[in-house]
Amino acid sequence: MNNEIREQNLKYYDTEASVYDSVRYSSAAGRRVEKFHQLVLERLLSECLLPGADILELGCGTGRLLESFLGREFSLNGIDI
Repeated sequence: MNNEIREQNLKYYDTEASVYDSVRYSSAAGRRVEKFHQLVLERLLSECLLPGADILELGCGTGRLLESFLGREFSLNGIDI
């Protein structure tokens, strides 16, 4: 990918990121999805991961899901474009 296209992509996604979560999770359906994500994460935390576990989220977008792990004893890493 040439640098000009790369820069255009980065600019687009930086702009999109500023409204991404509010647009997708402010509706009733979005709030249901948010609640489902939180329930799945809580179950994962309580049943599958030990303190100190390394967490890598691929395609983390704005990092919204990783935020659920903040303040807990995990090593958090996320990657996206």
